[in-house]
Amino acid sequence: MRFVVLRKSDKNMESGALPGKEILAAMRKYDEELMQAGVLLAVERLQFSSEGTRINFSRGKFTTIDRPFGETKELIAGIMLIQAQSKEEAIAWVDSQR
Repeated sequence: MRFVVLRKSDKNMESGALPGKEILAAMRKYDEELMQAGVLLAVERLQFSSEGTRINFSRGKFTTIDRPFGETKELIAGIMLIQAQSKEEAIAWVDSQR
């Protein structure tokens, strides 16, 4: 089964600041572990919300909301697509990142 893992954003990331070298190294190591295990199918970093537009479709009509978006707790910085035998296995892979 395939699972999408959402990587949340924070105010520092939204301001354009990249994580520190230690965090980036840990993220790369984690991604490599997933790749070597054959679990990682894709990993993508998303644009900052300041570059984005939300598109809503309701009652047959599209509406758009341009950036920036106020609630950073709801923003996604990136996604991972992983493959696991079960939801529990997928959760275990994500939990191993901590």
